[in-house]
Amino acid sequence: MQYKIHTRSPNNINRLHFFPNLLTYYNRHILTIKFYTSVHTVSFVVNTNMSMGATKDVVKYVMLVSCGSFNPPTFMHLRMFELAKNYLQANTNCYAFAGMMSPVNCLYKKKDLISGEHRLAMCRQATSSSDWIFVDPWECEQKQWSRTVLVLRHARELLKSVKETSETPATYTALLNICMRHKEKLMEGNNCQIMLLCGADFLESFSVPGLWASEDIEEIVKTFGLVVITRKNSDPFRFVHESDILYRYRKNIHLITEWIPNEISSTAIRRALKRNESVQYLIPEVFVMVFKTFRFGTCFLLKDFFPNPVCCKFCSKRISSTDTRHQPDWIDEFIDKNFNLRKSAFDEVMAVGRSCSLRSALIIESTGNSLSRRNMPQLKHKFNISEGNQAVYICEFKDSLSFNRFLDQVSQKFTSNVFPMKSRIIKCNRGVSEMDVHSFPKLACGFEKIDFNHLYSLLGNASTANQQIDILFQHTKIHKEGMRLRFFLTTLIEDAVRRCFPFAICRPFGSTVNGFAQKNCDLDVNIQLCTESIDKLSADQYYFCSRCKPKSERTYIQNTLSILADVLGNFMPSFTHVQKILHARVPIIKLYHQTLGISCDITLDNKSAYKTARVFWLFGKMNAHFKPLLFAVRYWAKQIGLTRPHPGPYITNFHIICLVTFFLQSRSPPLLPAIDKLLKNDFQMNEWIKDHVYPKTKTIELLVEFFNFYSKNVNCQICELNLRTATVKSKPSSSLLVIWNPFEEGHNVCKNINEEEFQRFLLAIKEAANITESMKYKKDIDDPNWGLLSLFLPSNYTFGISWKSNLNDHHEHHSNLQVNELLSNFGENRATPSQVSLFTDIYFIVFRLKNYDDLSFSLMERGSCKEHTNDVEDQKIKVSYPKGTYSPYCQSFTIEKEDHTLGVRFCSYNVPHPMEDRILLHIETDKSVSAVDIFKRGLKQASFIFETLKTKVEEAVSKYKN
Repeated sequence: MQYKIHTRSPNNINRLHFFPNLLTYYNRHILTIKFYTSVHTVSFVVNTNMSMGATKDVVKYVMLVSCGSFNPPTFMHLRMFELAKNYLQANTNCYAFAGMMSPVNCLYKKKDLISGEHRLAMCRQATSSSDWIFVDPWECEQKQWSRTVLVLRHARELLKSVKETSETPATYTALLNICMRHKEKLMEGNNCQIMLLCGADFLESFSVPGLWASEDIEEIVKTFGLVVITRKNSDPFRFVHESDILYRYRKNIHLITEWIPNEISSTAIRRALKRNESVQYLIPEVFVMVFKTFRFGTCFLLKDFFPNPVCCKFCSKRISSTDTRHQPDWIDEFIDKNFNLRKSAFDEVMAVGRSCSLRSALIIESTGNSLSRRNMPQLKHKFNISEGNQAVYICEFKDSLSFNRFLDQVSQKFTSNVFPMKSRIIKCNRGVSEMDVHSFPKLACGFEKIDFNHLYSLLGNASTANQQIDILFQHTKIHKEGMRLRFFLTTLIEDAVRRCFPFAICRPFGSTVNGFAQKNCDLDVNIQLCTESIDKLSADQYYFCSRCKPKSERTYIQNTLSILADVLGNFMPSFTHVQKILHARVPIIKLYHQTLGISCDITLDNKSAYKTARVFWLFGKMNAHFKPLLFAVRYWAKQIGLTRPHPGPYITNFHIICLVTFFLQSRSPPLLPAIDKLLKNDFQMNEWIKDHVYPKTKTIELLVEFFNFYSKNVNCQICELNLRTATVKSKPSSSLLVIWNPFEEGHNVCKNINEEEFQRFLLAIKEAANITESMKYKKDIDDPNWGLLSLFLPSNYTFGISWKSNLNDHHEHHSNLQVNELLSNFGENRATPSQVSLFTDIYFIVFRLKNYDDLSFSLMERGSCKEHTNDVEDQKIKVSYPKGTYSPYCQSFTIEKEDHTLGVRFCSYNVPHPMEDRILLHIETDKSVSAVDIFKRGLKQASFIFETLKTKVEEAVSKYKN
C-alpha cells in the first residue's frame, strides 16, 4: 500500500515524526518514508520539489460533510474542518474546497435538543466568518429523521446540480459562490468527491448494536470516504483494524491526529449550563442565551438572538444589524400573512413579544420634557400611543442591559402614603408633586376605537359585497399598537406575579394572539407558575424548602388566583375593578387597567387555551379567507343579537370561531386540515397547502356557503361537530349544540347554550341563508342597504320578538330607572369640571329600548324626522343628522338651556343586543357649572324625551311590522 504526499517544502517531513519504527532516506527531489508496525508496512512517497498545481496526479476536489446535532455548535466543530482541509492538502491528492454543516432533524429525539431553526441559525452565525464552510438546512427540513447516508447522497446530488446548471435556490447561494471560485477545476472531468467528516466518537458509534445498518456503513466508506479527527481517550486506529467493513475500505479512511487538544463538546456545554456553571469563552454568549431561554420553555426570534452581521438565508451577502430595513418589528412578523409555517413559529413570535415587552416601559411626558433631550440608553423602537396634547410612548430598549440602566435613572417618591412598588409606567416630569406621580390617567388611544359612522359610510360606498368584507375586516381588526399594549400589559401582570413566584411566566391567549382580535377587545392571560421541573444542582447539595400544593388542582387554582387578585387589586398601580370568579368551570379573575383602558381575564395553568390559540393562529396563516370570513360572521352574530358582551346562555365568539373553522374543514374541497392531521404532521403543513391549491374563491362566496352549510347540509339538532377529525356524528347526549373542544377530551364548548338561544341560532342561520339568496352583490344607488348591510340589519330578522307583550313591561322598567345607581357607577372622580360624557366612558348605556326594531333607522327611513324644533318643557329640541356622512343608523337630539347643552343620541349599531337601541347622553356646561351637578337633571330630561317619543316609537314599530 502506497500513499503520495505532495508538499511545498521538505520541512513538512517533520509532520511525520510520530510514526513508529520510522526509516527515512533522502534522494534529491523524492523523499520516501517507510515505517513498519506489527500489522502492515506503509510506504510514503513525498515530492519535495513540485507544487500541488504542478503535480501530474489528478487533484480530487472534496466537499466535507459534517452531520450532527450541533446543540450548540462549538469551536471544535469548526476546528475539525480546518484540520481536515490542512491534512488533505498536505498528505493526499485531495483539496477540500467546501465544507457543509448539516444539523440533525428535530425528530431525532435527542435529549435537550432545541429547535432546528435555532440550531441552523447558530451554525450560520458560527460560520459567518468562513468563505468555504456553509450550512445546509435540508436535513432539518425533512418530515422525518434522515440517515447519514441519505444526507451524503443529498450532498452529492446538490453538488452535481450546482456544477451542471449553476442554478440553485437562494438557500445555497453560499455553495454556488464557492463553486464559482473553483469553476474551472470542478469542470475537469469527474474529480469531485463527498467525504464525511466526523470525530472519533462518531466513528465508534458504528459498533453500537441497532444504530447503524451494515449496508449504510459500507456505502459511506466505500462510495464517499471518511475523514476522522481523533479525540481524547479514543483509538480510531484500533477501531478501524477491528471492524471488518472499515478495514476492507481502510484506504478511504483518513485518520487525523489533533495535536492541540480541544475537548469542547456540546454535551459538556449543556451539562455546564444545566448546573448554572459559566461557559464564557467556550461558545459565543448569544448561544448561551438560546439555551437558557429554551430551558424555561421559551424561545426568541432569530433576529432577536443574532443582532450581529450574519449570513441571511445562508447567503454570502452580509446584513448589518444597524440596517433597520432588515429588522421588521416583531408585531409585523406576527401579523404577516406570509410568515413561514412551522411548528415553532407561533412560539417564537410569542416569546419575542414577551422579550420585547419585558424590556419596554410606558413613559408619560409632560410639556417641555422630551425623551429625545434626556440622557436615555439606546432605544430599539419608540411608539407614540397617545392623542392630543399628551405625549405617551411605549419605549422598547435595545437589550436588558440598556433597560436596566434606564431604570437606575428613574427617581422614586415612596412615602408613607403609597405602597413602595416599582412599575414600568413612568412619568417624565420636573418638579412633579407626589399626587401627580402616583395618579394614572386613562389614555385616549385612537387606534382602539371604531368610528361606526365612518365604517357604515365606507360599506355603503363600496363597489362589491366582497369589498365590503375586506373593509369590515380592515377597519375592525386590532391595530398593531393595540397588540403591543396587550403584550405590555401581560408583562406588567407577570411583574406582579413574579414577586411571589420568581419562575412564573404570563402568556396572552385567545383572540389577542390567535389573529382574530378586534379593536378594544379584552385581554386573556394565562399564568404558569413554573414551566417545567427545575432541578438546579450545585457543588454543595443545599435545597430550598417549598410548600406542597393542595391535592385538589381546582382548589390550588382557586386559592392562588384569589391571592393574586388581592395583590393586583391592592398593591399594583392602575389595576382596578378586580373581580374573582372562582366557581366557574375555568376559574378566572377579571380586572381593568385604568391607564391602558384594557379589560383582562386571568387564568392559571390553562394549557389547552394556549394550544388552541396556536392552532387557530396557524389556520389564519394557512388560508387568507379565514380571518375576513370570521370577522364577517362574528359581526353578523353581534348585530342580530346572537352574541352578547356579558356571560350567559348565549352563543360566544369562540363558538363562532369553531363553526367557521369546521365549515372550512368540511366543505368540498377543504380549505383547512383537520387538527389531527396538523398534529400528526407536526405542524408541517406546507405540503398540504401545496396539494390544496384551488381556483380563487371570493370571501363573499364562502360567507354565502357558510350559511347554506349550517342551514341545509349540517343539522346541528342531531349532529355533533369535531374539529380534531373534521367529522360530523350523531349526538349521543341530549346537549343542544355540541362542538367538542379540540384539546379537552369530552368537553362540549357549547354546554352553556340554552334551548331558547339554540333555537334563535338555528332560525338566524336559516334567515341569513334566505337573505343571501336575494342579496345584491354590487352597489345599488337606489338601495342604501345592499350587500352586507342587508345581512347586518336586525329588522330583517323576526325571531324571538313578542312586540305587544313586552311593550308595557319595558316602559315601566325604564320609568323606575335608578338614577342614583347610575351616578354611583359613573363616579364623581371620573368627571371633568366642564363636561361629562357617558359615550366615552365604560358606563355609557342610559336607556335600552328593548324589543323596539331599529328605532332611528325606522324613523329616518320614513322621513318622519327631518330637522325641526319641538317645545319640550320650554326647551328647544333639535333633531338632526350626526356630523359627517349621512348614516341611517344614528339620530341626534340637542337640548339647549342657559347653563348647559344636553345631547341625546339614538344609535342602532354596535349594541349589546340589536333589539335594544341605546340612548347615549352627553352634557357640556360652561366652566361655572359642574357637569356632575346637572347629571341627574340630564337623566330626567332624557327620560322625558323617552316619554315624548314613546308614541312615535310605537308607530314606527307598527308600520314596520305591517
